[in-house]
Amino acid sequence: MPRLFVALGDIPIDDELSRVIGDLLGGIPGGRPTAADARHVTLAFIGDQDASKLHRIEAACAAAAVQGQAENYILDRLGGFPSSKARIIALTGLTPPGLGRLALDLGDRLRAVGCDVERRPLRVHVTVARLREVCAIPAQVIAPLRVRAEEIRLYESELLPAGARYHLVSAFPLPVREEPSA
Repeated sequence: MPRLFVALGDIPIDDELSRVIGDLLGGIPGGRPTAADARHVTLAFIGDQDASKLHRIEAACAAAAVQGQAENYILDRLGGFPSSKARIIALTGLTPPGLGRLALDLGDRLRAVGCDVERRPLRVHVTVARLREVCAIPAQVIAPLRVRAEEIRLYESELLPAGARYHLVSAFPLPVREEPSA
C-alpha cells in the first residue's frame, strides 16, 4: 500500500543558506539536515492508499493543477515548526493566496475520490532539519529565498530506519496565466 503526498518540489538552497542552517544545527545535539532531494512544500498528505486508487488520485491532482497557476513565493524565516518549540527546523514564509486556493482545491478533489485529507489551510514551509528532541528554535529572518511553483508532484514516501525516502510518482504542470494589466 503506497504512502502518498502531494507537494511543490525543487527548493533551491544556496551555499550561504546551507551555512546558516549548518550553524544553527551545530548548536543542537542530534539534529540532522534534510537531504536536498527531500525538500518540498507539502500541499496534501494522503497517507496509505490502496494501489487501485492511484489513477483516481492522479486525476484529482491533474484537475487541481489545471485550475491552479504557476506562482512565486518567498521563504524568509528559519526556525522551529510548527512553533518555536519543535522537532523540525523549517524555512517559512507567507502563503500566497493562489497556492492557498490550490491546496484547498486539491484537498477537496482528493476527498472526493475517497482520501482522508486534512482541511486546514496551507502554511508554506520546507523542512530543512529534524531533531531528536523538542528544542526551542526561535524564528530568525533570513535573506529572502524566491521560489517558483511550476508544478505539483505526487510522491510515494518509503519509511526507512534512516528516515523517509521519497519517490516521484507523477508531476502536473501549473499553467502560466497572464497577470491582469492595471
